Amino acid sequence: MEGYGTDAHVADWISGLVGYSVSRQRGWEYLKEMKLRLRVPRPSHQETDYFEQEEWKKKLTSEVAQVQKNHPGTHFRSMDNR
Repeated sequence: MEGYGTDAHVADWISGLVGYSVSRQRGWEYLKEMKLRLRVPRPSHQETDYFEQEEWKKKLTSEVAQVQKNHPGTHFRSMDNR
């Protein structure tokens, strides 16, 4: 079923399998049940400087390490690892 990313596509695919019409709502319910959702990358700003961002990440990593060294038991949650 690769490539079926919308409720209508899923409903059409199921309709073909079972031999009768299936509503878009039922397609959406199956997508929700499988915990699937549309994944779209976040837009980036036109003036984004990739190298500046990478430098900031490196600096942040060292600062987090310093805070954890000074305050054992402190935990940080990365926004990339939800």
